[in-house]
Amino acid sequence: MKLVVNTLLGIGMQAIAEAVALGEKAGLDRNRLLDVLSQTAVTLRMGRRLQRTMKGDYSPQFPFA
Repeated sequence: MKLVVNTLLGIGMQAIAEAVALGEKAGLDRNRLLDVLSQTAVTLRMGRRLQRTMKGDYSPQFPFA
């Protein structure tokens, strides 16, 4: 069960990272982009992780095992 949940969390964070990269490539301001993303239903449960992303902290946030 833990592996299943961690897989889901990892994929969710990857999707957010891809969305941020797309927004930046489109010329959107990174801080504004992350602020707007933090208000969406998709990221509401990822509050602390998204805050770390805003600070450029990409350290692992959950163990694999």
